[in-house]
Amino acid sequence: MFALWAVPGPVWVALTARALTGGFASAWPLAVGVAIGDAVWPLAAIFGLTWILSVYGGFLDALQWVAAVIFVVMGAMLLRKPTPGKGPIAWFFRKFNAAFDWIIQRYGAIVGGLVRKATISMVMLVLVIVGINRIGKHVPGGFIPDEDKGYLFVAVELPEGASLQRTDE
Repeated sequence: MFALWAVPGPVWVALTARALTGGFASAWPLAVGVAIGDAVWPLAAIFGLTWILSVYGGFLDALQWVAAVIFVVMGAMLLRKPTPGKGPIAWFFRKFNAAFDWIIQRYGAIVGGLVRKATISMVMLVLVIVGINRIGKHVPGGFIPDEDKGYLFVAVELPEGASLQRTDE
């Protein structure tokens, strides 16, 4: 349990990353949301959702409209042009994105080449299928190996002191 408490969860990793890349101005909304969530979920577990709805029903109706507006604003923020980040974390992500883009371009070139050369790809597919078929003919397919010759062995254990005559039955 101590290890679970000591290791930060994904929310705290995201909060730290946001604070390092954008400063306090970009991290405080997430921090407030985490703090409110940490207060609301235990209350929901303790008192039950029905009690919360009966007491705070009107507030929750208003809160759903606030959440809808926030989602619209967040969508608009995603559509605007991002500002370049500063600092070592931003430098790391720029380098990571450049390497990732290079890998994507190489993968796209390989797949595009295979699509353009569909005949070679189909021949390779047929060769793989034939190889699997040939290997399957040499590997036994059942649970009982050929060496057992159809014998069935059964071990019967009688209680101590049983007679030889009872064993033969």
